[in-house]
Parts: sequence; C-alpha cells; structure tokens
Amino acid sequence: MEEGYEKNPEVALAADNLNLRIAQLLLEYGADTNIAPEDEDLFSYVLFAVFNDGDTGRLLEYRIRFLILLVAYGGCNDYCKPEILIPFDKSNMEQYDFSFVKCPDNYHLRGEILDADYNVVAIV
Repeated sequence: MEEGYEKNPEVALAADNLNLRIAQLLLEYGADTNIAPEDEDLFSYVLFAVFNDGDTGRLLEYRIRFLILLVAYGGCNDYCKPEILIPFDKSNMEQYDFSFVKCPDNYHLRGEILDADYNVVAIV
C-alpha cells in the first residue's frame, strides 16, 4: 500500500480523504464504531495499528485520522475508553491532530487528540 502513496501521492491523499468522509457519513447515520467483521472489532484494530504496528508516513497518518474519527463517534473497547474532554466539532474533523505522550511509568504511550488551538480534546 505504501508503494501507491509513493507513486501517486495526490491520488492516494484524495482516496484517503474520500474514504474518511465516507466513514464519517456512515458514522453520522448510526454505523457501529465497534463493528466486528471478523474476530476483532474495528476500534480495537485501528487502535492497535496506531500504537503498535510501527508504520510511518501516510499509512500511519491515515490510521490516526481514522482513530480520531472513531473516538469522536464514541469508539471504545473493554481496555480503552477514550476520555472526551471537549466535544468534537464534527463539521470540521480535519482540525484535529494526534500526539503520542509517554505515560508517567515511562513504559506506555497514550494518545492525545488536539484541536487547532492545541487544546486536548480527548485522551486515548
């Protein structure tokens, strides 16, 4: 998949944006953020991919944008229940960014979703 990004970055970016917009429309109309098409639910899969897959570049960026979208629409699992500190502006999901932060134990990471003014909107 990364190869496609390298060969056609504009096309890949447009596809990413279209896929995320379609996902957002589905969520707006009631799609389950935790749908489990196979053995693992969607939220858990995306969360694991962001924190553990070691991807870089466009693939990681896409997965982070998808995780932000799932959190905004209530995504959680038995082990991770994101804490929403400020309601999301779902009309402008592109304003949000994601930051990895070391936990006090220095062994784990947590994620913070930030708005355009760098306010922490949610903790993952």
